[in-house]
Amino acid sequence: MTIVPVEKGDLLLLCTDGLSGMLSDEEMAQMLRQKESVKRKAEKLVETANLRGGYDNISLILIEI
Repeated sequence: MTIVPVEKGDLLLLCTDGLSGMLSDEEMAQMLRQKESVKRKAEKLVETANLRGGYDNISLILIEI
């Protein structure tokens, strides 16, 4: 088990390989750094994965602390 402390403003992304297989870790990190709502960030992640083919189901949970 790994315990990671979180702070106000941190984002936690849980996703399936339908997302992580279409975008690199750095691409996802860049999108998450944008000054947008959590909802819009999640939408853009899914949109980008779909534009790249969306070969698998894309599911994610994005939580802002």
